[in-house]
Amino acid sequence: MRAIFVSHDRGAAEMYRVKLEVDGYHTSVTTPADLAALLRTDPPDIIFLDMRQRADALALYRALRADPQNGIPIVLLSHYSAVELAKQHVLVRSFDFVIRSFREYNLTLTPFGSN
Repeated sequence: MRAIFVSHDRGAAEMYRVKLEVDGYHTSVTTPADLAALLRTDPPDIIFLDMRQRADALALYRALRADPQNGIPIVLLSHYSAVELAKQHVLVRSFDFVIRSFREYNLTLTPFGSN
């Protein structure tokens, strides 16, 4: 399975890339600015979008979801809870997930809408 990890933080992105590759994903790392070109040339099976550092990641998520041609599942890395994302009018599709707990090295993968 091919994955793209999108982040402004190159160090964090590389850390996640290594972990995803250990888990069997063939992973590319890119910045939000370079994502569109990568999607045109080599669309992945899944996108990991780091929303932890920058507010513009929310706009990027909305743009990805506004494109009817883009049915790629997205995993959001976020400090926002499901309620906070709903307040931001983020309409997460049923196959999208939110990683919302960062307790040391224990990450929790939560389907949107779960508490």
